[in-house]
Order: sequence, then C-alpha cells, then structure tokens
Amino acid sequence: MAEAYGCYHIAFPSISTGIYSYPLEQASEIAVKTIFEYCSENKGQFDVIMVCFNENVKKLYDGAMKRTITK
Repeated sequence: MAEAYGCYHIAFPSISTGIYSYPLEQASEIAVKTIFEYCSENKGQFDVIMVCFNENVKKLYDGAMKRTITK
C-alpha cells in the first residue's frame, strides 16, 4: 500500500503488542523478516523505521534483525 501511494519512508510500530498482548518475541521476528524480505525483493527502495515503545522492545527487534541478517 505504501508503494502504491508513493511512500518510501515508513514508520513501523510494534503492532498489537500493547493492549492486545500479542507476544513481542513473535511480533518482532515476523515484522523484521517480512520487512527484510519485501525490501530485498524490491531492491531496498524503502527507508523503514521500527518504532519501539521501550528498551525491552528495542532489544527484541535488535535481536530479530541480527538473526534475520545472518540467515
């Protein structure tokens, strides 16, 4: 959808992990993997900022990024 509207700078929050209590570990792995796959398939033309609401969430996303990059 972002591409259809010409949006190439995207802020991606940790969706549903707050009040809806979706597991942060699982959400971070899914989000990072999906973002990396999409950007690599589309020649990395997007600038994506992952929005983390505290240090714990940031650590989980950092770990997911390291695991995704090394695969």
